[in-house]
Order: sequence, then structure tokens, then C-alpha cells
Amino acid sequence: AAAAAGDEHGKGDVTFTLQFRDARHSEWNVKKGLEETQCTLPELAYNTRYVIRVKAVNNAAGCSQFSSEVSLHTWPLPPEPPELLPEHSTGHGNRYQLQWTSPDGCTVSSYTVEYRAAHRGEDWTVVEGVTTSHWQVTAGGLAYDTGYVARVRAVNVSGESDYSDSLHFTTGSPPIKFSLDPNTAHVNLRLTDSSATYDRGGAKARVCGEDAFIGASFSVLGDKS
Repeated sequence: AAAAAGDEHGKGDVTFTLQFRDARHSEWNVKKGLEETQCTLPELAYNTRYVIRVKAVNNAAGCSQFSSEVSLHTWPLPPEPPELLPEHSTGHGNRYQLQWTSPDGCTVSSYTVEYRAAHRGEDWTVVEGVTTSHWQVTAGGLAYDTGYVARVRAVNVSGESDYSDSLHFTTGSPPIKFSLDPNTAHVNLRLTDSSATYDRGGAKARVCGEDAFIGASFSVLGDKS
């Protein structure tokens, strides 16, 4: 809205003429006969600087000089949808990292990322705190061995973009946990969440990783005691 200053005295006899133009051009657009000290300029171009001036008109006394020129800059274009990048989006266990491209040719203030389980018609979960300085976000606390669908849209002062195409992904399996029977396990065998270690006289040897145990019983480095 553009505002024009006017004298309250004799208000009924005064109208206003407002002129505005693209700052890159010299031709003025004119709105005459304005009875209020504000008006809306329709159909301005996005992300463009305009120059505005106004004068008061009195049918009896003539018109005033134009006011000093003021300039305004219109808001940027609403953003285009981002594009999720399946080749750069990866997961481990119940966490999944999404990555997407920033829309070209427009300003983005933030992103809204949403995901939900693919096989259930549940509401979307919104991932908070997604800014333009980080074009990736990690969705954690997902269910294991579950298919999900995710989407993202860009936001700026002019509004929100459409959602990106959806990305479908599946989380990993839960980690394997082992326990040792104290009555039958080897006395020098130590088991953690990630490995098994055999301690013989202070010399430790890593036996295998967390996914390598298959049978319920085994020998350790050839020592069956």
C-alpha cells in the first residue's frame, strides 16, 4: 500500500494523484481521483524496485507539487519446489539423512520437511529447524525395517512452494545383541555390543564383529578349554 499525506481541512474537496514506475524505466503509471491517503498498487512485478510520488488536487485551488519520491522493493518470487536427491540420501538403522537441492532463482528462508510411514495413512511428521544453510536433515527415532515416504517444500516471505516429489526409503534392521551364559562361556571371552575379544595372558585378540556370530557355540583361537 502507498500512503499519501493530506490536509484534514477541506478533505471532502481534495483528491490525490499517485504516480509509480519501475525504477529501471522513465514512464510513469498514474492513479487519479484517490479519495483516501492510501491505496493498493495491483499487479506489481516480483523482486522489483519501484519509485512513487503523489500530489494533492483541489478542484477550486488547483493542485500541489508532487511529493518527494520514495522507493519500495517488492517481495521475491514464491520459491519453486526443491528436489530430493535419492543418490545423496542415506540411512543407518532407524535414522535416515535426507538431502535436496535449493530452488534456483529465488530467495528461500527455510524448508519444511515431512515424513510418514508408507504403509499407514497416518499424519505427516514435520522435521523442525531446517534452514537454508543446511540442505540436509536427519530424521531419527524411526521404526526399524519400515518403509517411509518423505517430501520437502521451500518457504519465503511470499509464501510456500509446492511439495517436492516424494522420496520412498526403508530403514535398516535393529542391531544384533548377544549375551554369554556364565556357566558355559569361555572364561577369557569378553563380549560387547560391537565385538568379541579373547584375553589370553594379557594378549587380546578381536574375534569378530557384531554381525558375525551364527552358531550358539564356538571355539576361540583353537582353545577349547
